[in-house]
Amino acid sequence: MMSDSSSHSSGDADANAVKGRTPSPVVLRMMRSRIALKQALQSNDASNAAPQKSGGIFADLKSLQGNPSAQLLLGAVNQMWAKHPWRVLIVSALQAGDVMLKPVAMRSPIALIAGAAAVGAVLSLVRPWRLLTKSALLSALLGR
Repeated sequence: MMSDSSSHSSGDADANAVKGRTPSPVVLRMMRSRIALKQALQSNDASNAAPQKSGGIFADLKSLQGNPSAQLLLGAVNQMWAKHPWRVLIVSALQAGDVMLKPVAMRSPIALIAGAAAVGAVLSLVRPWRLLTKSALLSALLGR
């Protein structure tokens, strides 16, 4: 017959508590682990269920929340980004890229990395930004 401590399950631990017996240290550790996992999963579900605010592209920089200068700068950048004429195009392209590349990343992340390296190599060889003048590039980036 198995020893009493090796055959415990969570139901046995509850029954032992009702009978007045103290559960073994192994069972207590398992119960604490289950409670911690349950709390972590519930807090993760709550944070995922919270509606995402549209604070802009720099909304996730929580490390800078206490710095007033950084808040001022990020607020100005967010306001500029909200009014930028390319915003809709870039956000749409990012969402489409996310939808298209997420399955590739799940199936074969190495292929995705190799593809990104190939695109980077082609861009560094072709240098398409050299075709634009500095004033045209600045006016396009700033939206003016």
